[in-house]
Amino acid sequence: MILDYSHTQERRLHYRLASTEPDYVQGTLYNTRTGWCPYNNKSTELVFDGFDPLDSPHGGGENLKIWSCDSCGYWQSSRTSTWWNDLATLEGQNLIEKHSMLRHFDIDSVNIPISTLRNYLKSKPNLIYRVAPKSMELLVKSVFSDFFECNVYHCGQSNDGGVDLYFVQSNKPIFVQVKRRETPNKTEPVNTIRDFLGAMMLKEAKKGYFVSTAKKFSKEAHNAAKKAETLGLVETYDLINYHRFFEILNLVHKENIPPWKKYIEDYYDLVEYRNKNRFKLKYPLRENPKS
Repeated sequence: MILDYSHTQERRLHYRLASTEPDYVQGTLYNTRTGWCPYNNKSTELVFDGFDPLDSPHGGGENLKIWSCDSCGYWQSSRTSTWWNDLATLEGQNLIEKHSMLRHFDIDSVNIPISTLRNYLKSKPNLIYRVAPKSMELLVKSVFSDFFECNVYHCGQSNDGGVDLYFVQSNKPIFVQVKRRETPNKTEPVNTIRDFLGAMMLKEAKKGYFVSTAKKFSKEAHNAAKKAETLGLVETYDLINYHRFFEILNLVHKENIPPWKKYIEDYYDLVEYRNKNRFKLKYPLRENPKS
């Protein structure tokens, strides 16, 4: 069972003047207690407290606070915007609250977030044999996007012509075939290599990658790929087995960043765009928060 906290609930409230009751509410939160983890029944830690002041002599601004549980990763945030009128009287307030939702996924779920799957397989690579075929294609798409530093597109359908992914480098299309085998001792046979070569030639592609969770390709498969290059049928026909795929995944693996940190990054971008670098932190983000 894989746990994920990337999905959130959100509630927006608007207050007029100094009213204690909001005149506008959008959304519903199931967990409404601030600074408390409902899954471990314990208090959470304030890991971020930032303030963006308004360019006004009367004060006001926007305050973002984030709490996180050091046991499970649950997090919540409160973003409060307050503004004053020309008479230095509180005119209104907006409040945006977010609470993360605990979701459970099996390794073979087609709905598992790919970033969550990547992090999980980093520590338990042998479970790749249980990953759903479509998730495997999306996993390779994500890893190749980072490795080749370009956009990789998914086209794995029943009528894909033997191509699951493609990307473009130097104005040349590069095609990718992905095979998720169910057993670690499977040897990738030559017929699948020839089939993909035929698909490449029909699409006039000169470069291709065949990715398999098999731990090895047959000798005939390697010979077929090498012969295709020697005869000039293709420029590159690279066979990537289980070991090489995880070498690539580990090479491009990013730190398992908590979702609330990503929310802060998005907030920085918003504030910089809106206020042109006028953002000030009341309490900077901690270097090594417990969560």
